[in-house]
Amino acid sequence: MINETYRDILFGGVLFSDVPQFDDILMAIINFQNTNTDPKVQIEAGFKGAVSLITFYIAVFYDCPTAPDDISKEFLDIHHRSMLETRSYLSLIEAISACVSAKMR
Repeated sequence: MINETYRDILFGGVLFSDVPQFDDILMAIINFQNTNTDPKVQIEAGFKGAVSLITFYIAVFYDCPTAPDDISKEFLDIHHRSMLETRSYLSLIEAISACVSAKMR
């Protein structure tokens, strides 16, 4: 028998940056990939281009209501809009969906 606890609250969000900081963002992603040992934290990163603007987004997910301070510090140090917070799974999914599908009509 598997003993699982259902949680509907997590820490996370989507950080947006439209300031051209390619090197800082890529280094933060590479550093996360090379140094993360906590299985509760994951990121999804991507970018969208428009006529003269590239927007990066980084979805940060920590599978607990609060995260250790150092988990997202490198991403938060990059100029961004929005914030990471304690929220519901549904709220995070909606935030990611809005980011990925914005202006695709």
